[in-house]
Amino acid sequence: MDKDTLIIGLLGVSVLVLALVMEFSARSGRLPQWLSRKILHLGAVGACAAAPALLSSSGLLILILIVTIVEPILLWLVATRRLFSEASGRRSWGIALFPVAYLLLLLLNVKSRELIIWPMAILAVSDALAATVGTLLARRYFVLTGDRKSWIGSTVFAISALGLLIGWALSTGGHPAWIWAYLVWVALVLAGIEALGSNGFDNVWIPWAAACLLHSVHKLDAGSVAGLWLALGLGIVFARFTIRKKALSLDGAVMAVLVGLWVMRFAGPLMLVPLFFFLGSSTLLGRLVRQADAADAKHGKARDYWQVICNGGIYAGLATLMGTNAFNDETYDGIVAMAMIVSLAISTADTWASEIGMYYKGVTWDILRRRPLPPGVSGGVSFEGNVGGAVGAGCMAAMYCLGIAFKTREILPYFDLMFMLPAFGVIMVVGVMGMQLDSLLGAGLQARYRDPVTGDLADTPAPGRELVSGFRWMTNDAVNLISNLVVTLVFLVLLLSLVPFHMD
Repeated sequence: MDKDTLIIGLLGVSVLVLALVMEFSARSGRLPQWLSRKILHLGAVGACAAAPALLSSSGLLILILIVTIVEPILLWLVATRRLFSEASGRRSWGIALFPVAYLLLLLLNVKSRELIIWPMAILAVSDALAATVGTLLARRYFVLTGDRKSWIGSTVFAISALGLLIGWALSTGGHPAWIWAYLVWVALVLAGIEALGSNGFDNVWIPWAAACLLHSVHKLDAGSVAGLWLALGLGIVFARFTIRKKALSLDGAVMAVLVGLWVMRFAGPLMLVPLFFFLGSSTLLGRLVRQADAADAKHGKARDYWQVICNGGIYAGLATLMGTNAFNDETYDGIVAMAMIVSLAISTADTWASEIGMYYKGVTWDILRRRPLPPGVSGGVSFEGNVGGAVGAGCMAAMYCLGIAFKTREILPYFDLMFMLPAFGVIMVVGVMGMQLDSLLGAGLQARYRDPVTGDLADTPAPGRELVSGFRWMTNDAVNLISNLVVTLVFLVLLLSLVPFHMD
């Protein structure tokens, strides 16, 4: 038996024994349920953090294989409540979800083990400390996305995460003086992500976000770090303003700030402008339609975190590809930037079409069944809505062209029309295509409910309403996310296949 096999075997047996002991302790009442979960979390995730430091390259490949095999088993055990259920009876998805992030880190960072070790250590130590301190000492709580969090727990998370980030900096060495200011910023961002996490999904986002934020730090400088701090300060002001104006809920504002900071970190301040345009224009258009006229219960209300993710999450995800560019090729960055704008063009087209269609109350038809629909019901299209959506997509396309002009310091009317006009047309057309796919999915798969008294159709459930088509889990937000993701990824893949770029 070689060294790597022995190490993996010892770590695996240790985690298995710890899991069984903690499960027995919780069921027998020897330990509180929450404490047994956190001890298991610390031991299991800690073992995952330690493994890359102990294994050779071949050992890491074996570890990848083992995690791939174990993950479906963990998902089955949690889903069937055979193991790891919480005291409330809720499934403890965090136990089964953290290997997803771990596997991704292993696959992407085999040669950069520090980006596996330290992010997993933050998840193991900081998350466990935050929950423990919060449970024992907290007096003030808040709820953003489902799980109750505490202010003292979030503070402990940020402080402990900063300590581990400093450990990363000392172990890797060769960092300039401004790295300490950047690490404090990273710790605060990770604390915000942890505060938004619920149902175990923070076990995925925390290590993944930490690895991304520590990647390519050599591309930063003192000026960019100062800009990140300025963005954080402005983000707090932005959150307070949008909450007071009821444009965003508390969780929506926190998510919007994190999305903005993420885009700032990886794509630069120029790519924040389209985000502000989308949010501002969508909010203003939303004021045109009264709540009573909307078939969606969310319409007219402050946007929540899920709506922010569905409209801006793909934009932020693509920004990550730009900021962690492994090819060091400006053409690649340009392709990703164009895909980012396409994603927002789809969101803008869909939102403008819905708002303008409801405002004008024109004839609305089911895009699949060709039946009349009340304005605002998903799957319905109208002439006014389609025109409004096309204008929204065109505005995003124009912003892309203006951004290129600003970046290259070209001034109207000296645009390179041979590039600008095709780019404008492509972004606008793809944005409209995404809007139409959204309508098709809304008509074919999204849940629709009928009021038995009035016979009116609506997108959201309510007492007395019966489901007449679609799937209950397929909400308008889910339709927005799926249609945007499909069209944007297809566009990105096609663009990467058609436009050559240099791979180092």
